[in-house]
Amino acid sequence: MTYVKASITNAAHDSNKAEFDRLGDSIAQLNQTMIKVNMVLDSLKADRESTNQRLTKLETATDKHDVRLARIEEHVIVNKGDKK
Repeated sequence: MTYVKASITNAAHDSNKAEFDRLGDSIAQLNQTMIKVNMVLDSLKADRESTNQRLTKLETATDKHDVRLARIEEHVIVNKGDKK
């Protein structure tokens, strides 16, 4: 009876050890995946910041062009009125 009990205890211990080993491997793989995800997110953040800076510059240039266009239109309207 003691032999059977010891065999069951050893089998349970080995089973638990194998499960913990698999769990450890899974956690290590998850850790590697999270490192890669964080690297991708950092890259996306940098790309977004760069895109936002370019967009801000384009918006500023567009605003300047809109002001120039309005001045040209105003000049054309004034000159048209002078010719009549």
